[in-house]
Amino acid sequence: MYSIVIKNGKVIDGAGNPCIQANIAVEGDKIVKVSRREMAEGTKIIDAKGLVVSPGFIDSHTHSDSSVLEHNIGMNFLTQGVTSVVTGECGGSLYPITKEAATRMQERLETTAKDPSKAVVDWLTLEDWRRKLEKMGIGINHIPLVGHKTIRSLVMPPEKIRTLTMPTREEMEAMKKLLRGAMEDGAFGVSLGLSANDIYPEECIEFLEVVKEYGGVFHNHTRCLLYNLRESVRETVMIAEKSGVPGIVSHLYGRKYEGWGKPFEAIRLIQQSRDRGIEVACDVYPWPFAAIANALSLFIPGGAYDERVHGRVTKGLTLEKMVKDLRESTSWGDMKKELMDSWEAENAENERRRKLLLEKSGIDAPPTRPVEMTPVIAYSKTHPELVGLSFREAAEALGMDDWLAALRRVIIDDEGFTYTGTTMTNEEDRKHVISQPWTMFESDSGMMDHCPPQPMLKPAHPRGSACTAMILGKYVREQKLMTLEEAVRKMTSLTAQFHNVKDRGLIREGMKADITIFDPKTIQHNSTYEEPSRHATGVAYVIVNGQIEIGESKYTGKLAGKVLRLN
Repeated sequence: MYSIVIKNGKVIDGAGNPCIQANIAVEGDKIVKVSRREMAEGTKIIDAKGLVVSPGFIDSHTHSDSSVLEHNIGMNFLTQGVTSVVTGECGGSLYPITKEAATRMQERLETTAKDPSKAVVDWLTLEDWRRKLEKMGIGINHIPLVGHKTIRSLVMPPEKIRTLTMPTREEMEAMKKLLRGAMEDGAFGVSLGLSANDIYPEECIEFLEVVKEYGGVFHNHTRCLLYNLRESVRETVMIAEKSGVPGIVSHLYGRKYEGWGKPFEAIRLIQQSRDRGIEVACDVYPWPFAAIANALSLFIPGGAYDERVHGRVTKGLTLEKMVKDLRESTSWGDMKKELMDSWEAENAENERRRKLLLEKSGIDAPPTRPVEMTPVIAYSKTHPELVGLSFREAAEALGMDDWLAALRRVIIDDEGFTYTGTTMTNEEDRKHVISQPWTMFESDSGMMDHCPPQPMLKPAHPRGSACTAMILGKYVREQKLMTLEEAVRKMTSLTAQFHNVKDRGLIREGMKADITIFDPKTIQHNSTYEEPSRHATGVAYVIVNGQIEIGESKYTGKLAGKVLRLN
């Protein structure tokens, strides 16, 4: 008798083939039979009549390796049909670390943890991390990458990192040794984070020599997604070509306004490179605003400008106190000055690095944008007419000359419920990127089991609860941008194959039983910028490693996820 039998479903196998009417048998953690024949015996019978049965979806880019400590189920992913997530992105992973680094990491995790007792850093290696997560129990599989910046921070002193300095021969060998240890522990590759312009491409190419030995991949958060998008993509292609390691351009989009239209050029460049035999792809999330933060975080004391614009928080600081400080004229002068000073300092340092990159590596990094034009308003409780506008544009719309005074007014009117995005992308650009045959889908978010209260200093982005569901609902069913079979292929076998996950991503006999059963007529996202944590609907069953995690659209209490290994 089989452990699970799924009957009467329309099976989309994940390879892009048209759907077929078939029955599926699961035994243990594997798919053991796919057949049109009747299967009568099963401990659990699932009648999938009228539903689609597909491989479990794979999110190609997440930051679940820190959020999992407090949100180990991953309800935001499971309710979308996601069974596996790639972690350790944008150059940063939680492994490997030293004992000294573990202390610093614990302090950082405790700052944002609702329950600091769950932020206990008791691991050093990827294998330690795997044992911790699997002992704790996780609801979805993790596909771990290693952060390049994480490793270099263990070897290179902070002043060298800040000043854009190549590692010495000894430092590079030490970095490679740490990377080799992580690859031995089963890492699937490396993530690069070049957006701060503090790393030369030559360092990345040499570092990736170890990844090539193990057949891994790399993801690259590029230097710029603004008007130098083509140059940023060209650098990723160059790194892939010279290292011989397949690469992904992370979250490919163009920023408002200079970058709109540029993804068309970037897509042409990637396709031309692929035609030359260079294995490069990209991933994207289907939401217009990037990197949601509370506008109040711009005025939190201390920290660099980049930390502010991405939603920096300070332990013990509350939204109510921030709004109160913003109202007080004596505090306002200091807050305004500190924000502009942080931007001026970052701008000066970025200009210095730009010159070095151009001189030594031929990399044409972009200049820093004025702070009043960089973030855009993604949500305002009392001023919805300002959504999508930069701070300067918002001031003009309010009839005010001083954009800082205008921003202050909006935040106070909203009582702290003003959210910003680092940019706003263009719908036609997104659709063009989404439709490419080698584009994977990502949420760029972490695991979340419960909806946090709103408003808050560190708001969630709705993409975390609504990426694959938005693709299937909005872009497949409503806009018919691609077929259902093609969308499923891109979020299953394409992502699995690129990352060398050999036993998932297809409905095939012998494959691991990661299976999603959903209604293509009703699946939809429900998250908004105002309520970013509302779960998707339309997914009836989610099976992870042969265990039913979602049954009849309800969580069953199983924690069947694994930290996967490259083999």
